[in-house]
Amino acid sequence: MALPLTNEKSTWLKRNGYTLESHIAHGKNSCVWKVKYRDFTYALKTSHPKSDRWLPLSDEASHLQDANRHRIGPNFIMYNLVPEMLFLDYIKGMDFDEWIKVASPIEVQNVLRQLFKQAETLDELGMKHFELGKNPHAI
Repeated sequence: MALPLTNEKSTWLKRNGYTLESHIAHGKNSCVWKVKYRDFTYALKTSHPKSDRWLPLSDEASHLQDANRHRIGPNFIMYNLVPEMLFLDYIKGMDFDEWIKVASPIEVQNVLRQLFKQAETLDELGMKHFELGKNPHAI
């Protein structure tokens, strides 16, 4: 079930030339939307309206920029404070649970090796990664 985007965020997007394409996913703490701006497509992350989130999106944006310096995570595009929205590179792809059904064992092994290496790098940097999970556009 798609959660509605708040009027404040919808208005900001329209006023600034963005078009809301679709709801991608939501979890306990955030919602992700597909948005277009001119010829570019982005993933827009917002806080879940009923979240008891302990990490504000501003902190997540900062941590993501740090991770990006090590080629980890979706590419940070922009953080907007009011209304609070985090724009990320949208990567068109297949859900991981679908991809793993069609991928070769060697491909799965290579991707898992890369994911473990990235998690190890985040550990070395002292960055917490509690919510590593299903990213519908990771593969």
